[in-house]
Amino acid sequence: MVNKTLLPPTATKLEKKLSQTITCDPPIPLRTLWDPQTCPYELLPYLAWQYSVDRWDEKWSEQIKRKVIAEAFEIHKFKGTKESIRRAVEPFGFLIKISEWWQNDQIPGSFALEIGVSDTGITEESYKELSRIIDDVKPVSRQLSNLVIQLISKGSLPIGASSYDGNALDIYPYIAESVTTQHENHLGITIHLINTLDIYPYITETITTQYESHFGTTIHLIDTMRITK
Repeated sequence: MVNKTLLPPTATKLEKKLSQTITCDPPIPLRTLWDPQTCPYELLPYLAWQYSVDRWDEKWSEQIKRKVIAEAFEIHKFKGTKESIRRAVEPFGFLIKISEWWQNDQIPGSFALEIGVSDTGITEESYKELSRIIDDVKPVSRQLSNLVIQLISKGSLPIGASSYDGNALDIYPYIAESVTTQHENHLGITIHLINTLDIYPYITETITTQYESHFGTTIHLIDTMRITK
């Protein structure tokens, strides 16, 4: 092991221990320790002292403690202004209104505050502590004449809405105001002629027969006449 100390061999035991402590690399997350939001809860009082927090109460909740430390720098930066008052009361609630004496015909050099608090409200001790904090950050020439604390409750109220709509469209056939028609007449004539010809056989009024008789050994005469229709 390499000896990193620069102490002489005659160094005391305490000096050697201190040297080892300084030269070692302890696994301490320094960035976490210096952050008001990530610092371990048990170390918050020391961090508040480092940030020069004016007021500190161990009875405060963890949320208020971390917020007071986080706002400490800005409070000191704007101390004696409205901004410092607003930042000072934010851990306890939120600033609603600051009224100075010349705005509401109050006592010259005075001012009034209206502060809203959360659902948990505020106790008498918290009220006194809040008054002391305001007294630390307010302008020296101003006196607090009135402090109004309003309890504001917040909650969620689900609201649902539905819309049902539609359009009815009736379509009727188009009706013309006037209808004009044009037409042409075409006349066709068909003649179907049937001629019937009846042919009857000719009937003679008189039939005259002439014949000659020849006598011989054999005579065979045959006369045949047929008239048919």
